Amino acid sequence: MQTADKRLTEWVEWRAAKTGQKENAAGGKRDRIESEWMGNRAEMAQDGTEAGKVMLISQITEEHEKKQLARGILEALSDWFGIPEAREEYIRESAGKDFFAAYQGEKPIGFLYLKETGKDTAELAVMGILKEYHRQGAGRMLFDVAKEAARKKGYSFLQVKTVQMGRYEEYDRTNAFYLALGFREFEVFPTLWDECNPCQVYVMAL
Repeated sequence: MQTADKRLTEWVEWRAAKTGQKENAAGGKRDRIESEWMGNRAEMAQDGTEAGKVMLISQITEEHEKKQLARGILEALSDWFGIPEAREEYIRESAGKDFFAAYQGEKPIGFLYLKETGKDTAELAVMGILKEYHRQGAGRMLFDVAKEAARKKGYSFLQVKTVQMGRYEEYDRTNAFYLALGFREFEVFPTLWDECNPCQVYVMAL
């Protein structure tokens, strides 16, 4: 798990990206920033967090931790990741990827990772948020951090794949979430996965 100092710094960076105001988490400003980090209830409420608990996003670099986090989240989301072989592939493929995790306090509640599909494009390869934290802002906050990281690495586009709208209620909610983030329909591949699960590709310019 990332240290509190690292997560504090990342929160400061996220808030700077959100507000356009840069702060320094070192030196004389640290006490004030840390107090805001731990106690700003309005900010926490806006991001859907429980009172007194801060939602934080960390970039994970340790490969074992990536797999451990991915397994814990995906195994809890059987409505979306119920095929064991596919789930294990997502876990394996986390190695070497830009991996971001969301925490409620010290509890991991979600993750995503990006993979390069071309020199100008990264794919949101997999994303999962524990069901009890859906519609509380965790997914958007996690995505915003990853999107900014992709932009800083020089990517011009993001893409994501999911099952086409109108097939399953669970995936209709996933489609609606991606559209709300700003993704737009690119193309449907009817047999990329299988005929029962046509693949919808969404894209976004960075």
